[in-house]
Amino acid sequence: MVADPIYLSKNKIHNLLCEKVDRLSRNLKEAVVINDWVEADKERKIHFVKQNLVIHKEAKSDEKFRWDIEIVLAKKYISNLSEEVKKGQKAKIAEGWLPTKPPLGYKTAGEKGKKIHVINEDVSFLVVKMFKLYSTGLYSLQKLSDEMFKLGLRSRYGNKVVKSRIGATLSNPFYHGDVVWNGKTYEGKQEPLIDKDLFDEVQNILNNKTTPKYGKHNFLFKGVFECRECGGVVSWENQKKITYGHCNFYRKCTKRPWYKEEEIDNQVAETFKCLEIKNKRLAGWINKALKQSRKADVDFRENNIKVLADLLGRKKKKLDTLYEDRLDERITIEKYDKRSKDLEKEIKDLESKIKKVDSVDEKQRERKITLFELSQDAYKLYKEAKSIDKKRKLIKEVFDVLYLDNGSIQFDYKDEFKVLAEAILETNRSKTANSLKSPINIFELFNNGSTKGKTDGLTSACPIWLRTWDDVRKVIIEEK
Repeated sequence: MVADPIYLSKNKIHNLLCEKVDRLSRNLKEAVVINDWVEADKERKIHFVKQNLVIHKEAKSDEKFRWDIEIVLAKKYISNLSEEVKKGQKAKIAEGWLPTKPPLGYKTAGEKGKKIHVINEDVSFLVVKMFKLYSTGLYSLQKLSDEMFKLGLRSRYGNKVVKSRIGATLSNPFYHGDVVWNGKTYEGKQEPLIDKDLFDEVQNILNNKTTPKYGKHNFLFKGVFECRECGGVVSWENQKKITYGHCNFYRKCTKRPWYKEEEIDNQVAETFKCLEIKNKRLAGWINKALKQSRKADVDFRENNIKVLADLLGRKKKKLDTLYEDRLDERITIEKYDKRSKDLEKEIKDLESKIKKVDSVDEKQRERKITLFELSQDAYKLYKEAKSIDKKRKLIKEVFDVLYLDNGSIQFDYKDEFKVLAEAILETNRSKTANSLKSPINIFELFNNGSTKGKTDGLTSACPIWLRTWDDVRKVIIEEK
């Protein structure tokens, strides 16, 4: 309703000018309020200029009848307008486009009636950066808001993008290719800014109870440790220039000791040292073997693609059969729509997996090498890290969970590093690691150009590493 009767009465306004009825009232409820205002004082009048109509307390019955008719027509006009808008929105959604303003990082392009959303090159790289920074697990929404402001991200009006908007942006599936409208998700035609894997990784962090919260102090182990007894998060605070950690007494925990951050820091460093192969020359040889050996990775990739392709073929055959059943009227339209929709989704997922497995081969090899190199350098990197964020990033990269129990740390490695840790432990215990002072012969096998020699060298020197990389490969594929 354009005019507020309370405002009109309070300011003793008796005459109101309107272009026409639907500019003042668009439903019967508002019309009742306006009628009450007019009837309360005979000096009050409403002038509808275009319709040459004046409504007041003593207006003739014909004029009041016209007023009633115009109200009904105005309501019909609005209902029809709403219907047309919804129809247009449905058509837009069916075409794969969002029927409203684009989110941050996109802009509208095209002529009226054919407008679409395209990537805004001036802002999109910052949105991608936002997702990547948050995926590290080192940022709260407030800290990310501050960081993005420093990097140049601004709202439409040139202000800082507040943390609620940051959270909404990180939760919006539009960025990986989906369109959400009225609670339903549709496949969009806009060009994605990020891939689904990065989006899912960000969602896991957003929904994680240990996601960093904004605070005045940036403690190294903030949100990192849990109490072994009660599962509560260990809190940290400064006392006389020394940082201490303690259980927050979740669920009536009986453990109440305080731990010095420096002592815990040294223990964490030692856990990284456990990932090192003692014989450095053997470690270097294994690293070289990993870089030069490809056959196992290729076989694994081809086998995965074959299994997925067979499954894809069966799903497509089912869809064809379902279509024939519908043509022969052996199933209803409702059943066909439901089953075909499910099958089409499964087919799309399988095609995506095949594409992913096909493209992940080189990335997988690089990831395995990176994991091994990181495991061998982790202790040094941690001890030499000059910032809290670098140390925290390394912790989150390697550990799945860390516990404190009466001043001692307990931990679980992430799956990839768990497999590595077992292999490294066995390697350090093996006779090969202890006796191999100069693995020249193995290097010669590796460098003579013989594929057989390469495989035999790896197997004879440290057979566990062949099994280990099979396990690591599976973990990487599952994570992707």
